[in-house]
Amino acid sequence: MDTTTREIENLRKKIEKLSVEKIHVVEDFVDYLYQKEQFPASSVDEQQLLLQQESLSRIWSDEEDLYEL
Repeated sequence: MDTTTREIENLRKKIEKLSVEKIHVVEDFVDYLYQKEQFPASSVDEQQLLLQQESLSRIWSDEEDLYEL
């Protein structure tokens, strides 16, 4: 039995001991991890964020402007 198979089997045994509610939590977490792997974080880099911040700083010259409608 290779390491991955052994790890999966150990995880399966642990999951079997959980309540149904906790199994749903584990399932949701696994779904989250799967989605995160399928759709990695956006490719917005720090330079793009700095440019956006600079643009917004021209609109809001001081903190008071942030709270005005």
